[in-house]
Amino acid sequence: MRTIHTKQKIWKSASLFIAVAVLAMGLAAPARGASDRPPTAALVVDTQSFFVGKSFTMTVLVKGSDIVEPPDLSGLDNSSLALNLIDETALNENGEKGYAIRYKAIPMKPGAATIPPLKLLVNGGLVISTAPKTLDVRMPEMSSKVRLSVELAKRRCYVGEPVVLNVIWRSALPLNGFRAVRLDVPALRSDKFGIRSDYTGDPLRRRGATSLPVSNMRIIAAVSKAVVNGVQYNVVRFKKIIAPKIPGKIVLDPATLLCSYIPLKNFRRRNIPKYPAFFNNNFFKQPETGKYNIFFAKSERPALQVDPLPADGKPAHFDGLVGEFSISTKVDRTAVNVGDPITVTMTIHSPNPLFLGGAYPPELADIQVVKNNFNITEPWFHADTKEPDSIAFTATIIPKHDAIKAVPAFDLPYFNPDTKSYGVASAPPIPITVEPAEMVTVSDVETSDGKTLKNIVIPNREGIRGNDVSPTALSRHREIPWEWIFAIVLAQPALFLLFLAATAKMRLARRDPAAARSKYALANFRGAMAEARRERDSEAALSAIEKAVRQYFADKFDTLPFAHTKDEVVSVLENAGGIDERHIETVVLVYNLAYSRRFAESPIEPDIKTLKRTLPKAVSAIDAELGWKKVLRKRPAISALPLFAILAATVLFTNDTASATSADSAVFQPASRTDAEIFAHANQLFDKANKMALENPGQAGELYSQSALEFQFLTRSRGIRAPSLLMDLGNAYMMTSDTGRAILAYRRALKLDPSNSAVKDNLEYARSLVMDKLPKRSLIDSIVATVFFWHYLPYDVRLACFAAIYAAFWLTLAVMAFRQSRKLRWTRNAALLLSLAFTASLIVSETGLDAKTNAVIVAEKALARKGPSNIYAVAFTTPLHSGTECRVLEKKDDWARVKLANGDECWLPLNSVEEI
Repeated sequence: MRTIHTKQKIWKSASLFIAVAVLAMGLAAPARGASDRPPTAALVVDTQSFFVGKSFTMTVLVKGSDIVEPPDLSGLDNSSLALNLIDETALNENGEKGYAIRYKAIPMKPGAATIPPLKLLVNGGLVISTAPKTLDVRMPEMSSKVRLSVELAKRRCYVGEPVVLNVIWRSALPLNGFRAVRLDVPALRSDKFGIRSDYTGDPLRRRGATSLPVSNMRIIAAVSKAVVNGVQYNVVRFKKIIAPKIPGKIVLDPATLLCSYIPLKNFRRRNIPKYPAFFNNNFFKQPETGKYNIFFAKSERPALQVDPLPADGKPAHFDGLVGEFSISTKVDRTAVNVGDPITVTMTIHSPNPLFLGGAYPPELADIQVVKNNFNITEPWFHADTKEPDSIAFTATIIPKHDAIKAVPAFDLPYFNPDTKSYGVASAPPIPITVEPAEMVTVSDVETSDGKTLKNIVIPNREGIRGNDVSPTALSRHREIPWEWIFAIVLAQPALFLLFLAATAKMRLARRDPAAARSKYALANFRGAMAEARRERDSEAALSAIEKAVRQYFADKFDTLPFAHTKDEVVSVLENAGGIDERHIETVVLVYNLAYSRRFAESPIEPDIKTLKRTLPKAVSAIDAELGWKKVLRKRPAISALPLFAILAATVLFTNDTASATSADSAVFQPASRTDAEIFAHANQLFDKANKMALENPGQAGELYSQSALEFQFLTRSRGIRAPSLLMDLGNAYMMTSDTGRAILAYRRALKLDPSNSAVKDNLEYARSLVMDKLPKRSLIDSIVATVFFWHYLPYDVRLACFAAIYAAFWLTLAVMAFRQSRKLRWTRNAALLLSLAFTASLIVSETGLDAKTNAVIVAEKALARKGPSNIYAVAFTTPLHSGTECRVLEKKDDWARVKLANGDECWLPLNSVEEI
């Protein structure tokens, strides 16, 4: 029996193992079938020539997987090649997954720089590696004509003491010949120094100022001339103020200058860049014509001995300020009440403007006497001052009580490096007079100690705002005109398409110069032929025609004008197919004539007139058959989804506007008075009722009712749907205690102008008077309001946000037409999603889909029942009252089925409820 049980357990275990194995194979089969080829890795560089200090892009390209961990670069020789990560991007080409990791590489020394195999972990466990690669790094030319030096104004200082760093580039060559400049000053990006602001004023106003790229930033430099040892140099110089952060001896790393220079004789005069535009070029590229040189210069390594600040004599609250200072203070007024703001201005003076870059007033919150007697509303911030040896700051303080007699004194501790001692700059107290606050609330008395009384201003939520009596109250109001909305929606994509059309040639030239030359080869040929037609001499005309034809095929085949033969051209044209032999013969004739003119003893006499007439037709026909080299790089995708969504919103908005306009222009029974006269009379009745409301409430109520009838006549009989008019109607109803119709009028006004704050306040107050208290918003509603928080912003704010995001979307697409990066793609996608979100929010608001209620009970009391007849039982133990909001679900005979805000449903008499 035990043996049988053992066999059964074995069979069960084996069956379970087989089932698990079959299941695992079934799950793994799709993974194997998805990609039959294993992932591979390759190392790609964007250049073929490597120089010390000249950066290039190195890409680790993985095919077959997009789950990749970056390679371990610990085995790379950093002294030969410095690598900095640029970005990582997942790829998907023709359904095949991939991954690209880009680095910025800078060769550090000449010779063979070997990049060993880089190992990558893909798919969570598979290890693949790139093939090793050897770079032949050459040393740029070191020439006495290009020199670079870095000088320190002093060689010994204290921690925090500002030191002037002078960077000087001397060139015996004309500056206009430099195609690109790359200057790196390691001290400006070192964490051992703090960089201070320039103290010498606006550098752009200096004589000979120019912009210079330095360590990935733009710096304003001065240009001058100097003679050294009988040699005239062009001098580019700039200064920066650095302050050491740590003590000890700091040896500055050498500054380096890498520049490419093209002799001016190799430039056409019109191609010479205007100074200083050449400093805007940040690329090193072989020019199409002429030769260029790459120069490299390195500065010396100056040392700076940094002494620590002495510990003896250090004053309290010393914050590391180094220099010599004095301070002065002033206030904008000396007589105030409790709670009134006082603006304090502190001016810091120094005999050496070099020290002002690190000067800052003491923190107000750290001064106990200020903290105890004043409220600090804002910290110090810079203020304008015309004095070159001072810097000013302002702050706002508010006195807490009337016992304050002065703005206290301020102290500024500092260390003077000249005298090697500490000092304290002081400003005397400023006498002020503080009077008690004009109004004091009960809360102030209860919470104060009897001395410190404050007047806290709290908005009163009770009551309604007054009527709008302006003439514009009869016209529909919207914060943003419809013309602006149409401009936002339609003008930007139209401008983007115009931008794409205007920059098509430029973008193609940047992405693929060979393709650009191929595409515009025919246009260039026609321009060259126009010059050939103007030649009267046959030899000159034939030479111009030959040059035009050779340049055309050079552009088409991405070669040089005189680097291809007639046979190569004929071979390509014959293989293209579809080209008329007569056109090929015309082109061949040009090459034969040129050959005969150069080498034949008896040159062929050309028929220049016929050739000028037939050659353009032949080349045009050939160009139509050859086409042009297509750009392999993908164009930035232009999503039409937000455009269609916004156009749909525009249609909805337009329909709503059209309906309102039709209502405004509807023809009703004529009246003897104009709309403006009726509106003015209604407000006169309203004002008259306000004046007698306290003395004769009964007569005031009749006047309010007459005013409401006048306003109602304008909205119903005259068909005027204006938010201000509806608010005035709601105010009249409120004064007659008709809360239901008041809420109805406010809701209609808010539908026309959701951003009207006056209507919102009046509606909130009217709702507070409704007798029926329904449960508050459910948890689901709270979650929805939290998740879709942007929908609950004011209407005009959402519209402004949409306009900004929509503009950012098209602007990002315009930038992506020239440059592709992961950040730009994220920006485009984020702008797309946000624009759709705000579009949906605006559509929902315009259509009223977000309103849980679309009707208001206007009867003083309405008995709700469970069915559309008086024979049904009542739905609630008490009747519903005027002002309760609901949603009409259906109408049947004289009854309406409604749903209250808390979700309960009932039937109400149709005449007791009115839809918004």
